[in-house]
Amino acid sequence: MNKFVGALFALTCFATSALSSSIMGAGLWFWVIVASGLLVAICQWFPMLQSLAAGVALLLSTLSIIAVLLGLLASTIGGSFNIDGSSALLLFLFFIIAVLGFVVSSIYRRSVRAGGGDEG
Repeated sequence: MNKFVGALFALTCFATSALSSSIMGAGLWFWVIVASGLLVAICQWFPMLQSLAAGVALLLSTLSIIAVLLGLLASTIGGSFNIDGSSALLLFLFFIIAVLGFVVSSIYRRSVRAGGGDEG
């Protein structure tokens, strides 16, 4: 289960960074999201990195929730809710990162407390 959720988190990070890059260009957050996805993907084969990956996933989840809330707030500027398709997809991907990040963080923290074993 750890590997499946970790891989899904990494793929979601890569998809989000690719969409974000196509909308706004490759900036700092593009590289932060890619590096976070890579770290979570790599830690599946290096269990000593699981506590670091859990912290990074939790931090990226928190930042993703903030991004979703600020994106929804920005779409209401002007008195009407208006968001185009690519921006809505980007906010949805950030929401998925937030959910999966919290799941990855809790699974990896539990695994580190239990002695670093992998459940699947």
